[in-house]
Amino acid sequence: MSWTLASIPNALERGERHLQPNWSVIAGWVDSQQLGERTNDVWTALARDWLEQLRRSLNDGYVVAESSEFFVLSKESAVKSNRLLGHCEYARRTILQTLDGVARDEGFGKHVVLVLANVEQYYDYIADFYPDEGQELSYHLAQVLFRNLMSDYPSKVCAILNSADCEDAGNSALKQLCGTSLADRAGQFLGGGDWEPQERFEEID
Repeated sequence: MSWTLASIPNALERGERHLQPNWSVIAGWVDSQQLGERTNDVWTALARDWLEQLRRSLNDGYVVAESSEFFVLSKESAVKSNRLLGHCEYARRTILQTLDGVARDEGFGKHVVLVLANVEQYYDYIADFYPDEGQELSYHLAQVLFRNLMSDYPSKVCAILNSADCEDAGNSALKQLCGTSLADRAGQFLGGGDWEPQERFEEID
């Protein structure tokens, strides 16, 4: 049987420039099929179908390449696409080994990498998903804080992540395991200020 997004009601929505998969609808449909051991293959087929539709929508010489765990959509040559796939596979193995007990090989289907040819196409594509400015800044801060943790406490990162509690954004785990706080770490990047977590996560609407 051929598994396509067209066979799933309301699986695709019209975005600013391209059709966008409604992954919540798709996931609900896949779950309802009780596919068992075929689940991974079905998710892979649906992802491949989405990328083929996106490739046609971009209409600019894009191709889809794949490896055992990844898809890449790009305009690169076969040699460069395969090289990128190799880097992706290596990065995945490294993450799973480095963050053993934190990073997990869970879920179904292959990971997807989009390599858009220019800035204009990039912003056209993300127009439907782009976060507001506050969210964007918080993502950047999280990246900086995690990179600094990996640099300063490489042997403790897994323990921190496994002990972290969302109610205080992991602040207690950081204090217990490293003798420092989120405020201390944020202050290194942001300068002086009141950077302690202000609210319990579960109380935020």
